[in-house]
Amino acid sequence: TREHILEAVKEIFKKYPTIDCFIVSGGEPTIRKDIWEILDAIYNRLKPRKIVIHTNGLIFPPEEEIKKMVEKKVIIFLSFHTLASKTYFQFTNTKRLPLLIKNLDKFVKKGITVFSNTVIMKSNQDEIEKIGDYLFQKGVRKMEFRFPFGTENRRMIFPWILPNDFSRIAHQLHNLLKKYSDEVNFFIHP
Repeated sequence: TREHILEAVKEIFKKYPTIDCFIVSGGEPTIRKDIWEILDAIYNRLKPRKIVIHTNGLIFPPEEEIKKMVEKKVIIFLSFHTLASKTYFQFTNTKRLPLLIKNLDKFVKKGITVFSNTVIMKSNQDEIEKIGDYLFQKGVRKMEFRFPFGTENRRMIFPWILPNDFSRIAHQLHNLLKKYSDEVNFFIHP
C-alpha cells in the first residue's frame, strides 16, 4: 500500500540520511495511480541526487508531473527491445510499439533523461545495431544490452528465447561501440 511505501521511505531515511540514487521498479510502477505522490514523498524526504524509474514507457505522466520530473532529475530507464512490431508482440503480447516510440519522443522533447534497457533474444538478435542507432538518434546516451539468464537446459526448453548467433551480436555491439563510445555509456550484461 501507499502507507507501507511511505513508512519504508521513513525507515530508509533513518538509516541512510543521504541517498545518491533511488530506483523505482516493479512490475510496472507507472500503473499505480499514486506513483506521483510516492515519487514526491521519496524526493521530499530522501532528496536523492537522482530517481530512476524502470518502465515499459507506455504510460506518459501528466504535464504537471513532467515539470517535477525534470526539476528532480528523474531518469526514465526504458525497456526498449525492438523496432519491429512483430518482435514487440513476441516480447510483450501487445501491439503498442507505436505508443512506446511516441512516448520516447515525448520524454526526450520534455527534457527527461532516458536510459535504455534492451534484452537480446533470438527474435531481436539481428537488430541490435539498428536499435542502438535509433536510440542514439532519439537522444539516449546510456544504453544497456543484456542477455536472458539461461543454461543449456533452458536453451532446449525455450529455444525461441535464447539467441543463437553470438558472433553476429558481438559484431553489432562492437559497431555500436566504435560509432558512439565517445558519446554513449554502454553497459553490456553477459
